[in-house]
Amino acid sequence: MNAVINDKKNEHSYLTRKPQILLLTGVAGAGKTTVGREISRRLSWSFVDADNFHTPENEQQLAAGKRLSSRDRSSWIRRLRSAITMLIENGTPGVIAFPGLRRTDRAQLTHGIAHIFHVHMRAPLHVLTLRVKDREHRFFNELLLPSEFAALEPPENALTIDASLPISQIVQEIVTAITSSDSEGSPTTTTSSKGR
Repeated sequence: MNAVINDKKNEHSYLTRKPQILLLTGVAGAGKTTVGREISRRLSWSFVDADNFHTPENEQQLAAGKRLSSRDRSSWIRRLRSAITMLIENGTPGVIAFPGLRRTDRAQLTHGIAHIFHVHMRAPLHVLTLRVKDREHRFFNELLLPSEFAALEPPENALTIDASLPISQIVQEIVTAITSSDSEGSPTTTTSSKGR
């Protein structure tokens, strides 16, 4: 089964022949970090995990199963955006793992940045629940997962990947989408034979 659910043209990434930033979004347990690290290894790109930009106060709230306020999220996103800006200014390609649940959060992070290839990783809640329970995370509380799922506003303009498939297949699909561009700058992607 193909990992690609859809290949709607991304307002950011599909406008540039060689995207400099790969943005992986999705709720907790989708595999953003695991996939992101492997892609960064395959492509020799830098890897940036949005979790590393939380303040200790944010981490304490999340560990207690409390959602972040809009103000806390905005400050966190500003710090992450600064890191992305630095990568671009230095000419360093990067893979960014970022939940990006809300449209406003994604807009704040990507506004004015033209070199982003956006991939949204999607899987059923029961799959994500099992993953979150089995993994170790320094501050994420599994009680937050239902609220993340409820808050999710799926992007309309992104390459959407079935995150329940094997990691190796997901990585290959994304790497292929990034690296196979025609002379006009539009990547040649394949779509799943079974839409979801």
